[in-house]
Amino acid sequence: MEQLHKTKAIQKAIIQKQYSVYYQPKIEKQTRKIIGAEALMRLKVESDIVFPFEFINEVIHLGKMAEMQAYLFKEVVEKLNSETLIHKEFSISVNMNAEDLVNEPYIEEISMKLKKELLNPTQLELEITEKKEIVNLMKAQKNVTKLKELEIKLSLDDFGKGYSSLAYLKAFPIDTLKIDQSFIQEALVSWKTQEIIRAIIQLSHNLNIKVVAEGVETIEQLQFLDDLGCDIYQGFYFDAAIPFSQLKEKWLEDKKGNSLIN
Repeated sequence: MEQLHKTKAIQKAIIQKQYSVYYQPKIEKQTRKIIGAEALMRLKVESDIVFPFEFINEVIHLGKMAEMQAYLFKEVVEKLNSETLIHKEFSISVNMNAEDLVNEPYIEEISMKLKKELLNPTQLELEITEKKEIVNLMKAQKNVTKLKELEIKLSLDDFGKGYSSLAYLKAFPIDTLKIDQSFIQEALVSWKTQEIIRAIIQLSHNLNIKVVAEGVETIEQLQFLDDLGCDIYQGFYFDAAIPFSQLKEKWLEDKKGNSLIN
């Protein structure tokens, strides 16, 4: 009965659009300062904040995925257009399912909306997340070209986890590659994982692609990645996903040279 109540409460919150967007900071290796953030959806269910793994299936079940994505884009565009974040080095990333890249009407809608509303498209980064295999890679390439014409950055998320990662790396004009956190978690206990991470970073740099390590939780992991030349970090060692007001405070402190980051 308790689970049934929670499910109904989640469905009600989705229908009422009780969404909020949290932002997990991205930290530059050299300066240890915030250079951007990943926008992550949350859902307010009664008095609780619920994470996507708890509500995403209900979003799909209710046919509200497009609505939720629109909410996320609107929120991010609004924040990027705010005076505080008009700074060419700061960017916010938004997840996009790889299979959506073949949805031409969807890509066209996003392109038109961003072209009309986003003041500085270079501050937006789309993180391609593989849920299903892209069945028409040529069509996806065509649609990606439309997005890149707007000067939007493109990131390959969860690299190493999906079986098509190398194909996407070859097919798309990737700006940033994000190593899947499962590799980071195993980095200090598996020499094979260490060599895989080393190879990913070297390959990316050879292709002029920046590397983000997600899921960094300890100083030992950070030092290991520093030694390999990883460019950007994201994880609980620095900060969890936080409300925009807190992100703005930390970023402004960074600009003043009084970093709140460890």
